[in-house]
Amino acid sequence: VMKIGFEETPAAPAGTYSRHLAKLLAEYAPEHEYIVDGARYKELDLYHGFRPGLPLPLLRRIPSVMTVDNLNFLRYPHLYSLPERLVLLRLYRRALRSASRLITVNRDAREELSERLRIDPGRIEVVMPLAARVPHEPPAGAQLEAVRRKYMLPAEFILMLGTVEERHNHKVLFEAVGSLGERERAIRAEGLGAAQREAVAADPELPGLAAGRARGWGAATAAGRGGIVPPAASSAERVGIVVCGRRTVYADSLLEYARGRHMASRVDFIYELSPDDLPALFRLAHAFVYLPDAGIEASIVPVVEAMRAGVPMVLSDTQLNREAAGDAAAYVRPEAAGEVAAALENVLSDVNFRREMKARERRRAELFSEYAVARRLIDIYSSL
Repeated sequence: VMKIGFEETPAAPAGTYSRHLAKLLAEYAPEHEYIVDGARYKELDLYHGFRPGLPLPLLRRIPSVMTVDNLNFLRYPHLYSLPERLVLLRLYRRALRSASRLITVNRDAREELSERLRIDPGRIEVVMPLAARVPHEPPAGAQLEAVRRKYMLPAEFILMLGTVEERHNHKVLFEAVGSLGERERAIRAEGLGAAQREAVAADPELPGLAAGRARGWGAATAAGRGGIVPPAASSAERVGIVVCGRRTVYADSLLEYARGRHMASRVDFIYELSPDDLPALFRLAHAFVYLPDAGIEASIVPVVEAMRAGVPMVLSDTQLNREAAGDAAAYVRPEAAGEVAAALENVLSDVNFRREMKARERRRAELFSEYAVARRLIDIYSSL
């Protein structure tokens, strides 16, 4: 039996990541005690931290684990001042050398940590991050409708969740959705024109055709015999876009961009999302699109959450996303609007494709189950 302490750190939609993790471990491994309280650190048998400022006096006495999300201050030095880089480097070196085990979220991060800071790879474990808590039962119809009304969501929408900044390529999605609608309208117009020509060739005196030419196809349809009914608008033309994330200056520029493309009526922003509404938001979404640039350290938590909810996904073709989603997503270059549009065409309109993607997601999501994460962490703690 161990008393395991966690550093208090905000990092997840449901409260803080530390408390979320402690609650989960208490459920799956109740034989240990989990403490998120700095005043009780002297009682601990093991400590798990999430930032480089680990309490060294404590670490000299007990085993410790440190989670390292990224080394951005080394990877992107231009984003930090020289004093900031020096302080961070000193803190990380001290903490990483003191910790008994290190945890990263993927193999790339493990290699980077080993190479850049010369850490023995045998001390580094790979554990996928814990996503938001999934309810035991999916949201009921009444709850889904309540969330739809609360945020005034469209009947069908594509969800983008996460940091609202330029490197997540929201504008590429706007362009892709706009081009899909234009393509669908062109195809429908071409089909109607061909149908009209065939009808005229078959019966030049067909009632309503002249009126159709003059006033549009509504007149021809109402004429009765031979009226040609235009196809209904497709999913690509009806679908909206919901951007969910903290309001930023870039978010305001996105709205202006949507207005410039005559898409403002199809774009909604959610700046303050209640954590309790997140499962329903994913269930309501028709597709999930996540397009961070390959060069940035993007979280895979939104991908895991979408996968566990069974929402068909279009993702940036990055190693991090592929490591998380495997074959359960459509991958695109995040800057290529044409690729995004082609992927969305399948995700939105192809019933068989959607069914197959959901089946793959269910299988893949088992790797990220709460039990799997809890068991992996307990194994690491017990080894120390």
